Amino acid sequence: MLLSFGQNPKKLLGGIRFYVNSTPTFLTQNKREILKIGVLVLILLVTSFQKYKVFDEAGGDFEVYRKASRDFLSGKNPYKYTVDSYKNEKNQKRDDTTQAKKDDLGHGFAYLPGLLYVQTPLYVLSQEFNLPIQRVWRTPVLLVDIGVSVLLIISLYKRNYLATVLSLLLWSYSPFFLVRGSYTNTEPFPVFFLLFSLILLEKNNKLSALFFALSVAFKTFPIMFLPIFLLKSKDKFQFLLIGFLVFIFISLPFMKSFQDFWTYLQGALLVHGDRELQGRPILSYIQYYTGINFFQPTLFKFYVYLALLSGPFVVLLTAKRNLHKYIQVFITFLCFYIFTPVLSRTHLVWFIPFYILGMSELVCPTDYQLPKDSNDKPPLIQKFGFNKKWLWYYFAVICFYAFYAFYLLYWDRGFRYQENTILL
Repeated sequence: MLLSFGQNPKKLLGGIRFYVNSTPTFLTQNKREILKIGVLVLILLVTSFQKYKVFDEAGGDFEVYRKASRDFLSGKNPYKYTVDSYKNEKNQKRDDTTQAKKDDLGHGFAYLPGLLYVQTPLYVLSQEFNLPIQRVWRTPVLLVDIGVSVLLIISLYKRNYLATVLSLLLWSYSPFFLVRGSYTNTEPFPVFFLLFSLILLEKNNKLSALFFALSVAFKTFPIMFLPIFLLKSKDKFQFLLIGFLVFIFISLPFMKSFQDFWTYLQGALLVHGDRELQGRPILSYIQYYTGINFFQPTLFKFYVYLALLSGPFVVLLTAKRNLHKYIQVFITFLCFYIFTPVLSRTHLVWFIPFYILGMSELVCPTDYQLPKDSNDKPPLIQKFGFNKKWLWYYFAVICFYAFYAFYLLYWDRGFRYQENTILL
């Protein structure tokens, strides 16, 4: 079209006049839509600016990421330090975490290398141009953070505008950011790719598999949703093959030898069972206030596998009911959070977009039709999202926000324990 305009100047001028003349008409006829979109854009701009203001904060994992980038650039396997650090923790496993560790190495980089591949070139860039590395590393995090917001808007905008606004606020100004005022985590990376893959599931099998594999490349928690993707996938073999090829591709730098590859697998996937109870797990919280003993400190590995496998088990058990994919993810997350013995402040951030979409399907399924009046039109009040089913959704979103904020508000430090007694 542009080529034909270029070949005919009169046609080009005519096209420009058409767009110029039609723009006021479009704006006049779509004032309401423009205003609604403007509110969403404003929320994104304001919340992004608030996050930008704390870009200089380093965060607890800053040195872990920097060491991994330096090791990778120097030709070392960064997972060697990871394996050593977790072996050290396993050898010092304590029955009493009120006592400090001896010779604590800290934790090395214990994820698949997706984040490493993002941060390492940015580290080089920061060194080359003398840029603050914290700011350079935060920039792509904010971009994928906005990407998650856009995906939520796409998923909810046509269904209910007020639900879209509340959901956008819940994600873009999360309880974690509200209470902690910190923006040092990298959670938006796996969340973005997992959410994108879930949206594409049942629509584009190849892209869904690609984005799912990328989400696992950043954090391993999405692997517990694999049964959902296989149940809903149009071609299970193709889905698994694409995931396998992505894994091989991202693993190539660590395939110099069998020992190098084994160290990589241990550091990225197998060290997490050697940890101690961390943060404020929900069962430990219940034990602390009720005295009901769940033995999480001594049965740590059991609870790790229970957290990872209980959700997929429930999904497979209810497969014949053909639950919506968002509800299946919602259930899997709930099982994980109930049983996990490691629950940091940022872990609940993973849940936010999937809580939003899962709850929307629970209270007001996609195929639900709003009741109409005698003129076969939805009552005016329903156009703004005020119908009974969506009111339950608003209530659920507000309750989740309040619960997460309250949970963090009284979280100065994680639980400690003496054998199976939970302490603060």
